[in-house]
Amino acid sequence: MGTRKASGSDGLTVLFYRWYWRIIGDDVVKAVLGMLETGEIPQGINHTLIALIPKTKKPSRAQEFRPISLCNAIYKLVAKVLANRLKMVLDHVISP
Repeated sequence: MGTRKASGSDGLTVLFYRWYWRIIGDDVVKAVLGMLETGEIPQGINHTLIALIPKTKKPSRAQEFRPISLCNAIYKLVAKVLANRLKMVLDHVISP
């Protein structure tokens, strides 16, 4: 995940997690594993903000904006793990 990309709805970037990993790493891992094991996502973790970034200096039409989603970094981690697991399963099924 890009360290300097836009922050999520919690205001934290991936750079924050990397910078303070020594302090928060164990808790982040427990949170992610807990969500993966139980299938339950705590309220607020998956809140996402949508922002429209102008493509031109003076946009006047919807096509002149680029939408970006601002997801919580922990939610991105869960999604990334699930995507990687799915890819491993599909790779195994397609080429045993």
